[in-house]
Formats: sequence, structure tokens, C-alpha cells
Amino acid sequence: MLLRFRGWLIEYLGRGESTIDASNLTVRDILAMLDKGDGEILRAVDEKGLFISVNSKIVHDLAVQLSNNDLVTLFPVGTGG
Repeated sequence: MLLRFRGWLIEYLGRGESTIDASNLTVRDILAMLDKGDGEILRAVDEKGLFISVNSKIVHDLAVQLSNNDLVTLFPVGTGG
């Protein structure tokens, strides 16, 4: 699965994209993996400051199951996607 990051996420994560094995993972699992232990990413989702798209469709359900063929993009509100 390819993950793309926008806005402050690039600085927070130190990269613009990453490829990971998404077998049996949900969107919530991915967000937890990316979080550096400070809760910033999940807090941004909870506060509606972070959009998540899977294959170019915005998702709100963090229980969405992912596959290795998915493109997941994380972008803060106001970045224009």
C-alpha cells in the first residue's frame, strides 16, 4: 500500500510518502503506526483537522479494511488535497 502525506505531516513524519504491507490492516491501524506516541495524528482526526482518502475517496470510518493495492492519502484541512 502506498501512503502519501501532505502539509505538516511531511515535517512530522520526515517524508512525503511511504510503502507498507497493508495485509489485514484498517485505517485506524495505519494511523496508530504513523503516530510517534504523542497522539497527534489520531487527535487531528478526532478534531476534524485531518482528512484521509483511500483510492481518492474521503473516508470517515477508521475501521475501513485496507489492501496492498490501496493508495491512502493523509492531508490536513486547508491543504487542498
